[in-house]
Amino acid sequence: MRFASEIDYTKNSFISVDETFDYNKELAVWSEHKVYHNCYLKYDKHYHAITKKGEKIFLPTSSKVKVYTFIDRSEHIFYKDEWYDLKSIKNLPIKPSEYIKTNKTQEEINLSKAHKPSRNHPWVKQGLIKLRQG
Repeated sequence: MRFASEIDYTKNSFISVDETFDYNKELAVWSEHKVYHNCYLKYDKHYHAITKKGEKIFLPTSSKVKVYTFIDRSEHIFYKDEWYDLKSIKNLPIKPSEYIKTNKTQEEINLSKAHKPSRNHPWVKQGLIKLRQG
């Protein structure tokens, strides 16, 4: 065989890696996801709480974060130059419908409904006059 340079079979061709090289971070697999309800991520059909030192961390909803799966199979996110941990949870403790529902009084409900003016209302009369003329 011919090579561009001569190979010395007596020497090791592997290069030693720097001691500060972090295999977990440098060889991690990552994907991008959006934050759900300020402190959760939903991917792989599971919910994950965003934590740092065991406490929940709140990030802006719908902000994009990179989820890293390290070699040791732990999952972390990197957001604005900080690392956060992910903790898998089985069920989301807060349902989205709880945020939407509000307790309205009957008066507020009545005011929020569409109101159709009666036939003798001036606006209705004006509209009918325009229709007859037009």
